[in-house]
Amino acid sequence: MADPAQVMELPIARQLLREETIDVPGPPPRVLLVRGPATLATVDGVPDRYLEASRRALPPEAWDGFDTQVRAMYKHMVAITVTPEWARLLDFETTAPEAVEKLLRQQTPPAGRHS
Repeated sequence: MADPAQVMELPIARQLLREETIDVPGPPPRVLLVRGPATLATVDGVPDRYLEASRRALPPEAWDGFDTQVRAMYKHMVAITVTPEWARLLDFETTAPEAVEKLLRQQTPPAGRHS
């Protein structure tokens, strides 16, 4: 297991200081893109936010004992806090990536014209 101080020096840590992507599995895809400064802080134990997110991601039968096991395994973790300066939601119902929107416009015939 890496020392939390070493984590701060990884190239990905420097990238996280600029942007973050959060997505939800399953159709339709829902992705939250966030850009802004991030802080990385070594914390004692396991942050409650980590356990809350894990609980949402795990099936109920996998949760039994998970928190106890994680708390026993990690004496320290690195908490990442992003201060958003820019954000965009891609939910593929009301918004999509610009490249996808462009393709859709190209495939949709103008009004009154049928292929």
